[in-house]
Amino acid sequence: MDRQAVLEAVAAQFDRAWDMFRGAVRAFPETEWRKGEPDRLAPARLALHVIAPAVFYGEANSHDTSGRAKRLGRAWADAPLDELPDQKETLAWLDRIEPPVRRWLCDLGDDDALAPQEEFRHTGANRLERAVYLLRHIQHHVGEMNAECCRRGIPRPKWK
Repeated sequence: MDRQAVLEAVAAQFDRAWDMFRGAVRAFPETEWRKGEPDRLAPARLALHVIAPAVFYGEANSHDTSGRAKRLGRAWADAPLDELPDQKETLAWLDRIEPPVRRWLCDLGDDDALAPQEEFRHTGANRLERAVYLLRHIQHHVGEMNAECCRRGIPRPKWK
């Protein structure tokens, strides 16, 4: 079997999840982007909560939690709604993080992905589990964004 077959399959699933995330970001009219009841369900906040862990967990050797919000310019959980990134900035962040996450996955190789990880133990015992954890996280919050589309009468992006 190809040394990277498993991680390439996982990377392909990330590609689909990122496409669905892009669709969810684009689905909201600008007037709805920074609104939420409660405000934790504002699409802008949910989107930043997708981006922040991808920056954090998706970097091959990222153990530094202190720089995460600084790299993004704000913290997703407590930033005022009017300070959250707009849709254009959110998509620009995605364009920046998607290639390194894919590279991280594909460069690991199957053996390295299954080797025990010391960092991020809460995500699982190895890097493959961390990748699946991150993928589940993306899907969870894209699901919340899609639910907000339904609640607000906004057409949802199609499943990929």
